[in-house]
Amino acid sequence: MSAAYEAFEEALNVLPDTFVICEPTLNPVIPTGKHGLMYYVSAVEAATVATLGKFRVHTWNLAVISPVTGMEAARGPLLDALHEVIDALERSRTVTWSDATLEPFNDTLWCYSIQVQMYAQNVQEEE
Repeated sequence: MSAAYEAFEEALNVLPDTFVICEPTLNPVIPTGKHGLMYYVSAVEAATVATLGKFRVHTWNLAVISPVTGMEAARGPLLDALHEVIDALERSRTVTWSDATLEPFNDTLWCYSIQVQMYAQNVQEEE
């Protein structure tokens, strides 16, 4: 596994066992009583951060998925799950997030999609 994926999973490892990481698929298996997390890198770019130096910034798409099929039933618990995920992400000094959006995940499930940026890899300065 790449260092970027390892760093992102480390940021998520503080979540309670009420979350399960799912492989990217349109039909995730989410056990009863848990919320699914699905993520992938959508962009990589270079950035210079005054306190950190030059880094690669990985932009992740992260879905917090409710196992409940009806939006009315899923909405409240899904918002609570979103706040838990955001709290976990904000513990990391190298993670920022934006644009948490409620949307359908597939024909039956709902999710919050979050854009997450992570300074994950130091880039050597050119001499």
